[in-house]
Amino acid sequence: MTRYVALLRAVNVGGRKVTTKELREVADNLGHTNVRTLVASGNWNTVLKIAEAPGA
Repeated sequence: MTRYVALLRAVNVGGRKVTTKELREVADNLGHTNVRTLVASGNWNTVLKIAEAPGA
């Protein structure tokens, strides 16, 4: 099984707020499965661990 990780930095800048729930929903809507998010303090880094990509 191929795993993918997306490291997003500075997501909530310029008055925009994106929750981890919204990030998971985006990945789900793109067809990814087993999406997980982790929130780190400081820069509010979010990790999406995508266990299976579409068409894999």
